[in-house]
Amino acid sequence: MPRWLYAILLVPARVVHAFRRSGTVARLARDSRRGRTAELWFGDSHAMYFNGPVTTASLWRADRDQTVCHLGPRLMFSVARNGFPPRATRTARLVRRVADSDQVLPVVVTGEIDVRCHLAAHTGPDGSRDLGFVATYVERGCELAALMGASRVVLVVPPPPSIDAPVLPGYPVVGSIDERISTFLALRSALGAAVSSHDGPVRAELFDATTVLSDTRGGLRAELTDDGIHTNAAGVTVVRDHFARFVDGLAPATGERSTPQT
Repeated sequence: MPRWLYAILLVPARVVHAFRRSGTVARLARDSRRGRTAELWFGDSHAMYFNGPVTTASLWRADRDQTVCHLGPRLMFSVARNGFPPRATRTARLVRRVADSDQVLPVVVTGEIDVRCHLAAHTGPDGSRDLGFVATYVERGCELAALMGASRVVLVVPPPPSIDAPVLPGYPVVGSIDERISTFLALRSALGAAVSSHDGPVRAELFDATTVLSDTRGGLRAELTDDGIHTNAAGVTVVRDHFARFVDGLAPATGERSTPQT
């Protein structure tokens, strides 16, 4: 074996990941400095599956030049309570140093696991739910955007529940599909209200693709998912086309708040 090849094989995996991460951030910085809107998605697996194709990397470049920072399984509730993990904050600080922050658009998505695994079990006898954490979650998103010097942040409504959601180890499916749809709609409404009422130096925007992802019952359209949880390739096309129209409709950061896309 040639010595140079042997040396490469001995390079620690963490060094390889660091080079890849640096390259991904460098491409985002290049886009921002060329006057292009540079999307930087943070979130659970849906940050990946809304952009595709999926990879095992924690920070990667998607097909339409979005940058995705995958944070692993995350609850909207836990982000509200504990804030974003170090992976997110480190990325935000790095982007602030190397990119034109005015051109970076941070996008945050979590909440699907909250609906699938938890919230239906916390519905009161009268159908009431304690969703006070959602407003704090919006504040957390704004804090993350401020950390990277961005003037706005996009909070994404998670995908609607699927009737075919599988029961996975550690991830129980709580409630019937109707109960989960009802819970999802309540969470969606709370997120929209929290975004609309937010007032601070960082503007919060709402991206909501529910109408194009839902079937007549209100669940995730069967043809847009392969696993009963995430959007498939067809679903990615639906989301990305909807998001492109959403970005085109955004008002200037110093102007009036835009109307959320639904």
